[in-house]
Amino acid sequence: MNATAFRELMRTQIERTRNLFEIGKPLFSLVHKQFRFELKLIWHGGMRILEKIESQNFETRNKRPKLNLFDKLLIVVRSLSKNNEYKYFSKYY
Repeated sequence: MNATAFRELMRTQIERTRNLFEIGKPLFSLVHKQFRFELKLIWHGGMRILEKIESQNFETRNKRPKLNLFDKLLIVVRSLSKNNEYKYFSKYY
């Protein structure tokens, strides 16, 4: 598979995965409060990985997306946010 076709495949899969994450977002309010923060960490961590793949032009064959310290802090901040309005930060990081 050539690079262009691979990137297009990844773009489609990222969009599909993001939609599935959004569909699952209402689970936050359905799980016991004890597990809510952990679920949000997992959700926001997955979304951050999708953002990183997108920022590297969907190239994952030669460059694996990695979470650095800033990413991890951002995930915690997003998870603590009550309104989950994290898209502002995505434009810059």
